[in-house]
Amino acid sequence: MLTCIPKQFANELRKQFKADNIKIADLYAMDSAGRRKLFEKSLDADTAQQANALFEKAMVSNQATALKNWIWKNLYGSVPLYTGLSIKESEKFKQKLSMADLAKMDEDARRKAIMALIDDKTAAKRIASRYEHLKTTGGLANWERRVFGTDKLWSEIKANKQLKGAFSRLEALNDLGVLTPPQMDKFMSDYVADVMGINLTAEEAAEIGAKVSAVSKAFDKVGGDWTADNSDSVINYFVKRKELETYLNYLDPEPAAEVFLDVGARGSILFSLRSLSNSIMYQIAPSASRLLIKRLSSGFLIPGDYSTIDRITTGLSGAASGINAKQLTDHVRMAMKIYAKTSYDISRMESLDDGFRYFGEKFTHTEGPSIKEAKGIKGKLAAIVRGHGKLMTPGLKWAAGGTDTLLANIHRADTSMFLGRTIAKAEQKAGTLEGSLEDRIQFLFKDSMRPDPQTDEGAYIREMGILDANHANFTNNDIYGKIAERIRTGLGLGSNLIGKTIVPFMRIPANALGVGLEMSGPGLIRGTKQLISGLQMESGNDKNIAISEGISKLLLSGGGLALAAIFVSALLDDDDYIGAYDFTRRSENALSTTKNAGANYLRIGGNWYSTRWLGPLGIPVSAMMQARQERARGRSAVVGYLAGILTGAMQFPGLKEAGEWVQSAERATRAKDVQSVASAFKATPSDIGKWLAVRTVTGTVAHDLYGFKRADRYDALGRKVPHKGDTLGMAVASFFIGTNIKEDTSNEITKEFDRLSLKNALPTLTDPAKPDDLKKAMGEDGYVEFLNSLKQAYAVKVAELIIEERYKKMSPEQQKDAIDKIRDREILKPIARERKKIEVQELIKQRKK
Repeated sequence: MLTCIPKQFANELRKQFKADNIKIADLYAMDSAGRRKLFEKSLDADTAQQANALFEKAMVSNQATALKNWIWKNLYGSVPLYTGLSIKESEKFKQKLSMADLAKMDEDARRKAIMALIDDKTAAKRIASRYEHLKTTGGLANWERRVFGTDKLWSEIKANKQLKGAFSRLEALNDLGVLTPPQMDKFMSDYVADVMGINLTAEEAAEIGAKVSAVSKAFDKVGGDWTADNSDSVINYFVKRKELETYLNYLDPEPAAEVFLDVGARGSILFSLRSLSNSIMYQIAPSASRLLIKRLSSGFLIPGDYSTIDRITTGLSGAASGINAKQLTDHVRMAMKIYAKTSYDISRMESLDDGFRYFGEKFTHTEGPSIKEAKGIKGKLAAIVRGHGKLMTPGLKWAAGGTDTLLANIHRADTSMFLGRTIAKAEQKAGTLEGSLEDRIQFLFKDSMRPDPQTDEGAYIREMGILDANHANFTNNDIYGKIAERIRTGLGLGSNLIGKTIVPFMRIPANALGVGLEMSGPGLIRGTKQLISGLQMESGNDKNIAISEGISKLLLSGGGLALAAIFVSALLDDDDYIGAYDFTRRSENALSTTKNAGANYLRIGGNWYSTRWLGPLGIPVSAMMQARQERARGRSAVVGYLAGILTGAMQFPGLKEAGEWVQSAERATRAKDVQSVASAFKATPSDIGKWLAVRTVTGTVAHDLYGFKRADRYDALGRKVPHKGDTLGMAVASFFIGTNIKEDTSNEITKEFDRLSLKNALPTLTDPAKPDDLKKAMGEDGYVEFLNSLKQAYAVKVAELIIEERYKKMSPEQQKDAIDKIRDREILKPIARERKKIEVQELIKQRKK
């Protein structure tokens, strides 16, 4: 990027000027293309374009003053500062002087005070003279606004919220007037492209200017009321902002690969009702616990100088007070309307420039030319990818983001209400409350909902409301989400985009598992450390937040959810839990299948439930159950507890995928051909097709519907493993909850196997090895039928054995051996005989030939 015109070109241009071959007026009269063509006589095309952008910048620089009134009126809704007075200098006036101070001074002292705060002495003299003139004509109110700034101007500058971030480029261009072609003879396309990063026509720039104006007017109409009392104006503002953002995105489309991997693929994965239930699973526990915990610690959230006793009593009083249900419902209804129309979640907006995010993560946009508008094969393919992304966006917006946004807005409004009530009651108790209690509560609620709160209390409540909205569903920016992001980028070999293909979603699962790990013990340490750190801080909002967060962690780890985890595990028997898949203990894995369970499942009543239903409770419950099972085996309960924590940690985004790779590598070591290796790594054409299908034709089609075609599977007793397509009820349930709930198929045999497993004497339950020759001779279906008949005969003999008195008198090892002898007699020997029979038949065929 050029910062000045190259010296050799400047010298050549100077010669042309001296020879009167080029006149400044000529350059001003030319359009961008004409100037660029002239510059290309001495520079290459790219440098000529950049040089022209510099020239155009110089051309428009002297028009900034002329357009200043338009800028302030349209961007800030207020009068501009005097020419020559900077925002920084105006801020000095507000800090060091007031109109009352100036009124007390004589003319000479006043002139000196004004000139001391303005660097441009010519402007300073003019502004000081202007004061004296308006003092006699009665216009000092206008002087005050243009020197000190209006209240609205300063609230905008202080909050730095309106038209920032993505819109800062528009402000820069508007400052120079280049977005309004009627104000200039020529549209400066090179300069606009240099600032915006995209090429715009004069018509497109004018359209942007019109939309910027519409956003500004909509903002002004909202005024200071961002609550449901002013819902029409608030909704209209976000709709106008979305229209502007959509148009800008249309002019600057993202690369097709990024759109597919970031939006299309991830949206397709989530496009199923199961995703909705998974979102709910992750959010029920944190949302419910947050409602309680923030109230228990609310006394320490009161800003100001209050004693500990006053904080506790006032906090409990405020927390116990009822919430205005209608006000909360109205606010949430307005927020969800905004979300439906624009995809903006206002509950967690740090500023008005915050874009939309689903499942705790930001996504790119899908705007750009349509297939009809796109040019060339590459352009039309990109348009198809963007169209696919648009179709898949509802998967992100509603299956993942719907419940997330709903709960976040409930907590944002709830926190603003009860914390405002708590603060107002504290002021009432301290005798500092002005006006009625209810008026103060309503004022604090409305102030906290503004993007630019006018009071410190309002700003504080706003900050805590956003914090709670994130904590309520694990979208907070905690250390666990950051660790997961590093792991994902690492798995993607440094590319976050490639990492997303491996770990599509991370923040909510990572934070949920992080809380689960903390509830298993580490949270007591972190909470204590954070509490002590907060107590040592100077008084202020940061101190209150640190103390509150420390108390929250202690309540979660030492009580609250931790006690809930103890309660859940106390209701279960030792064999009601199945830990993570362990490829070194295949018989135990086969036993899980025989009970129709899977890795990380709990048996409650007559069904198996995935520990994911417990959310963050899953890790401490797993750790406690693993400890009990290890103790029953005569091993260390402490080791079992730590193993349970590790089991939970291995579900961490990134680590889970890495663990699956290790399992695949282990299976590949037993493979004897390329096909088996590909199968171990799920890289067969069928696997790759399924991977693409899940990311292109929605999870509903690729997972839910296609899953009904799965081949029948059989357990170690020759029984068909229940499948989601077996009955209408199971089919309907799978659409809503997937396979996170399974019917328990345990019987007396599996119960005996469970007992022996806890005695380290589990019989062999795996299928016989190397069946390929039998499958070839008998056919796939024939072999399955043959093997199942043997397993069923085995089950009959085992059922007869385990009720015999002689069996009951055996040691666990002897019982294991007795059952394995039945397996040898009823399964292995018949297979050996069948194999021998096939070999003889093959030998006879060869002799006949």
